[in-house]
Parts: sequence; structure tokens; C-alpha cells
Amino acid sequence: MKKELEEIESILKRDNYKSFTTLQDGIDEAYVLETLKKNNLSFEFPQELFDLYKWHNGQSSLYTVDEKLEIFYLDLFYPLEEAVRIYIYQKEYIGEENFPLFGCVDTEHLVIDLSKGSSDYLSLKFYDPYQEYPVKKYPSLSLMIQANLECYQSGAHCPSVSGKLCTYDVLYKSIHKKYGKGCEYWDSVN
Repeated sequence: MKKELEEIESILKRDNYKSFTTLQDGIDEAYVLETLKKNNLSFEFPQELFDLYKWHNGQSSLYTVDEKLEIFYLDLFYPLEEAVRIYIYQKEYIGEENFPLFGCVDTEHLVIDLSKGSSDYLSLKFYDPYQEYPVKKYPSLSLMIQANLECYQSGAHCPSVSGKLCTYDVLYKSIHKKYGKGCEYWDSVN
């Protein structure tokens, strides 16, 4: 997954995406563990989450989704501190086993299932406040990252003249359905 993240970053930089400037510096494993402990969270993060936060600690402009500054279509990348805040205030809705990684701040989230022993362990789920429960969207974080890299490489994601993310919906959906095959979310998307 590290290689795919670096390739995405290279594309964002090369093609002058405005969202590139919102990426915050990465944080190390010790800081992640300290932040979880300070907030009395007992999650055991898998290596790919440490790798994600080491790559970058989210985006600095979280409240600008209307400006299309997200890196992944409709999903801003939460800094660890913001993800913890969202978890603390919304765990009864998103599920205590689910930790938010991406989304639209206080409404929809893409969460990772951290319940060891569960058949959904490490899958990514889409939470919408109008749904009864989060719906599985990707079997893993690495498959979601691979899907987005393919979107950048194929032109499903491209920059507008002003550097904002544009997405060609049909191509985007076909790529993401491939990586999210068998997941409830994509089964319901036309």
C-alpha cells in the first residue's frame, strides 16, 4: 500500500491538484499510540493504518468538501485527532468497532472495522446517518487505495483548470465496483 500512496501523491503533485497542498505531514507510530491512549481508546491498529498516517496525517482543510479538495472522491482524509473526535462523539452510530478514516466530517464516513475475529475485520464501511448501520464498501483499506490509484491513472479522476478534483462517474464506479466486489455498498450502486 505504501507504493500506491506514493504514486497517488506523485500524481497529485505533478498534475497540480489543489488538494495536494492540504496534506499534512505524516506522524509516527508512537504518536498514533499516544493519541489513542490519551483518549482512552484501546484499538489495535493494523500496520496499514500506521502506514497511512505515516504517509500523511490527513488533510488540513476538512471543512471544504464543497470546494472539491478531497483526495478521494467525496472523501476527505481525516487527521488522526479529527478521526478520534468523530469516533468519540459518533461511536454509538458508526459502531464501537468502527474507526473513521475518510468522509464529509460530521455526516458521512468511511470507517474501518477493527473488531478482531469478525468476518468484516479490516474492511471499510460506508456510514450515512440515514442508514441503520454502516455498509461494507471495500474488503480492505489497501483495495480502496488501489481503486483510487487506478482512477487517477485511468483519468476517472482528473484535475479541473483550478486544480480541484473532477470525476468521471461511470469510469469511477466501474473501477471501484471491481475493487469492492461482493460488498453490499457496490451491489446497490448503478
